[in-house]
Amino acid sequence: LKQSATEPCGAVQDETDGGCPSTIGLPEYDFSQAGSHDQGRPTRRMVFNATQQNLTIESPLTDISRLKVLLINTVAGSLIRQPNFRNADDGARKDIMDMTSSLSVYDGEFILKLALYTRCELNIRTTANFLLALASNIGLCRPYLRKYFSNSVRLPSDWIDVAELYQSFHDDSLNYGSLPVALRRAMAAKFPDFDEYQLAKYNKDKSKNKKKKKAKADDAGEGRGGRGGRGGRGARGGRGRGRGR
Repeated sequence: LKQSATEPCGAVQDETDGGCPSTIGLPEYDFSQAGSHDQGRPTRRMVFNATQQNLTIESPLTDISRLKVLLINTVAGSLIRQPNFRNADDGARKDIMDMTSSLSVYDGEFILKLALYTRCELNIRTTANFLLALASNIGLCRPYLRKYFSNSVRLPSDWIDVAELYQSFHDDSLNYGSLPVALRRAMAAKFPDFDEYQLAKYNKDKSKNKKKKKAKADDAGEGRGGRGGRGGRGARGGRGRGRGR
């Protein structure tokens, strides 16, 4: 093959078979980022091997689409498995943590999207709360936490559950019982959305005062009933005096 002097760049003259010259167009290369058709596919990369002085192709990297489907199936299956997310040795908890850890490198926001979907569409509140707590523990997910937290938490019990589940990760970077800044801000932004009726169920001090008042009222009622009984005995005494006369 040799380049023709009279033909434009990109045309190649083929004289190997002795026939008429043929024009072959060179391929066009696009060095821009991969389009949407490449998303989710395994990617390969060239690596220079210093020992063998050659280039090798690595094995395909993580298949993002497949990993997302596996995570969705595992989350949906938690309705049947009923995992104990406070137990670090629970199998379902380990599976979800492993997949989210791998997926967060490529799409950290997807973990929060899945938490919202789990709470609103699948109505699996415990798993949704665990995903929120888990996302709070992953640095790549924290920037999206406040965006999805408010709609994923529906009840004050969810709000409390997320904070309690976070403690199960035993974050060494924080003091015992503390929460990361991103989670605290998301919780503070959500708290005004609860009305007085919802919060009254979780006001322990007020509940204790009601129980004390009720106990005092019951004691007072029993006391009045006892005095009435003594009055009855007095009446029987009167009948005795009548018989004496």
